[in-house]
Amino acid sequence: YLQLLHFALFIVSLACVVFFCGIKAMLACVLPFAIWIIGVFNYSHIHIMVSYPMRVLETIISEGILSLIGYDVFALSTSIYVNGKEIVITTACSGIEHLWTLFLLAWISCIVMFKKLYMRAIYFLCIIPLFIVCNAYRVVLSVVGMKFWGEKVLEGNAHFALGLFAIISTMVLFVIVGLLL
Repeated sequence: YLQLLHFALFIVSLACVVFFCGIKAMLACVLPFAIWIIGVFNYSHIHIMVSYPMRVLETIISEGILSLIGYDVFALSTSIYVNGKEIVITTACSGIEHLWTLFLLAWISCIVMFKKLYMRAIYFLCIIPLFIVCNAYRVVLSVVGMKFWGEKVLEGNAHFALGLFAIISTMVLFVIVGLLL
């Protein structure tokens, strides 16, 4: 079922690219779509291999930011300890589910904004560190939100809204970087 779900996402994404960007953009996206199809069958392995390093990086970055703004915090593995509470950066918190969509949007942005292959490659590689930092800020906002609204910030609509914040802020920063390049 999971493999068919991701194949359906592939078909919907392909249709959206054709509808919004035209056949030329869709043809330029053949490579990422082919990689995506291959990845669907190894999804769980890729998911595990990529999410753990992202979780560790986001934990380290979040700890640094929280320390800078005055929180008594320390991190261990993929957990952040604040005021005696443990906040675990789980696989879902790593943002791995959004990374595939961001890759597709980044690829399309690269094609639209740059003609030279080396500039597209440089620009495309910017999406990963931008997303890791933006997702770390999501964790920081969650911790700060816990201070005011309690642990309900870590679940439900608030958590979902912070996830959207991470995606949107990543794409906004990505476009700004593209304009600067």
